[in-house]
Amino acid sequence: MSRLLQWLLRWLETHWVAPAYAGGVLLGLAIAFLGAAVNSMAGWLYAMSGVMLAIALINIWASPRSLRSLQIHRQAIRPISVGETLAAEIVIDNPTARPQVLLQIRDQLPTLLGPPPETAIATLAPYQQHLWQYVLTPTRRGIYHWDTVMLRTAAPFGLFWCQRPRLAATHATVYPQILPLTHCPLIDQMGIAEGPAVAVISTSSASQPGTHTGGTPLPLG
Repeated sequence: MSRLLQWLLRWLETHWVAPAYAGGVLLGLAIAFLGAAVNSMAGWLYAMSGVMLAIALINIWASPRSLRSLQIHRQAIRPISVGETLAAEIVIDNPTARPQVLLQIRDQLPTLLGPPPETAIATLAPYQQHLWQYVLTPTRRGIYHWDTVMLRTAAPFGLFWCQRPRLAATHATVYPQILPLTHCPLIDQMGIAEGPAVAVISTSSASQPGTHTGGTPLPLG
């Protein structure tokens, strides 16, 4: 039952809005006051229920609207080797005249790169950009592709969560680990094996008649 409820909440959050704990309590109280008002015909109960429903409706309307205008841009990722730090940069742009508040951003990484990184923005001013930088340390080589950034908000009152995907394709190239080479046994053995042969050749060439390596030339005959 809990899995079904979690799936339903995720579906509502992605396609519409999902109530947070406070939003669920507010809706419950509004319905309870409305039921009590119908039974008792008390005007103040109608008023309280109406105010609560109005607050909920404002949050339900404002949350998707605040995410609709945001734009996402990525910076190219520099290739690295296994064990090095991978640096990623995402720019969140607010091209509207209204400030956007209570934002959460999550980058949907491939599972082999680790859990999705997240960040939060309290306020994104009008016509301003926010640069989000995060780092990873890949443990496996390969070429990784991903293309989704999730935007999430419960603005303005924190009662209903709304989540929307944004397409922003990128890739990261991770080469095999580069190990420092202090010596190579194969080359060392080749040098040892060629040493006596070079010495023999030098000795034999020096023993040829009529050859002299330096000084005054020797007379012949």
